[in-house]
Amino acid sequence: MAAGTCKISPRRAQHGHYGGLWGLREELRVSPEFRGHASAKQKEQRQGPMPAKKSHSVDVAWTRVWQRCMVLAAIAVLVGCLAAWFATRQTLPKRIRIATGKETGLYHEFGKALALPLASRTGRAVELQATEGSKSNSELLEGGEVDLALVQAGFLDPHKFSIVAPLYPEALYLIVRKERGIKSIGDLVERNVALGPEGSGMRAGAQRFLRHCGVDPDKLKQNERYFLDLEEDPSLDAAIVIAGFLNPDLQQLLGSDQFELLPIEDAPAIAAKDPHLQEFTIERGLFSERPRVPAEKVTTLATTAMLVVRKETPDLLVDATLRSIYEEGLGLDFPMLIPRKQADQWIPIPLHPAAYDYF
Repeated sequence: MAAGTCKISPRRAQHGHYGGLWGLREELRVSPEFRGHASAKQKEQRQGPMPAKKSHSVDVAWTRVWQRCMVLAAIAVLVGCLAAWFATRQTLPKRIRIATGKETGLYHEFGKALALPLASRTGRAVELQATEGSKSNSELLEGGEVDLALVQAGFLDPHKFSIVAPLYPEALYLIVRKERGIKSIGDLVERNVALGPEGSGMRAGAQRFLRHCGVDPDKLKQNERYFLDLEEDPSLDAAIVIAGFLNPDLQQLLGSDQFELLPIEDAPAIAAKDPHLQEFTIERGLFSERPRVPAEKVTTLATTAMLVVRKETPDLLVDATLRSIYEEGLGLDFPMLIPRKQADQWIPIPLHPAAYDYF
């Protein structure tokens, strides 16, 4: 049959005029050509053109890939943050070690007073390591063998250490045995004068002081002796002591009537030249009222006892230490403790960042 023609069935011919509209409808309904054409149209209407279906599938696939990439990126950022936190997180040492000084000295006494509140605040055991003093303490701290150290201000290396707190002034005491004819610094030459054992801040400070006065420390005999030896050994003529006035050995020695304190006449000039020293006054009767020691006020010099840490010490430890010093009543046991509000007046090198925040 030619294109565009329609086959007339015998049934349609019986009804005339091609069997009417009903016949035409029936003929078209059963026609194979019509059925095929209608089926294709309906399919196209339902599914849409093939190129559109392909484009939609590609968009869905790219969306899923993008979503997966975003999830993976978020996981990577989270893992990186966790790794950075783990690497830089601040933790306390398993035990806290403090380098002090001689077991009979004030550094060790302060360490004992600090240990209890510090252990309570941190939940860590606190161990005290007795030493010869500031020089030994600095070496132990630098080597990582202790976490905190008490040192004289002159032993602070600003490239290695940071200050936790200035603790108390340490005055210089020029102690001479009575009736030995010693009236000035120059009279110490060729005498037996205790400057302190090797490794002690007391010895290093005494040597620096003597050089300021133009005296060679090597010209003083038996100068490696500890000052308390004056009490038992009459051959010792004098001692140069740098300590807090509550030092038990100093209290014991000056509580007797065998010794006197000489003033440092050039104290203002020496303090002007040395950033770690300042002019200081020892009050009348500070060590004893009967007999009064000293009998009158004595002008001298003083440095500062410092509590120091390595620069990389965690803020947690520094903050806990400061709170243990200033918020646990240590000032009652150590009345010479420098008040928190005055701390910035006694600091020759930068504070640890956590100490700066605290003060």
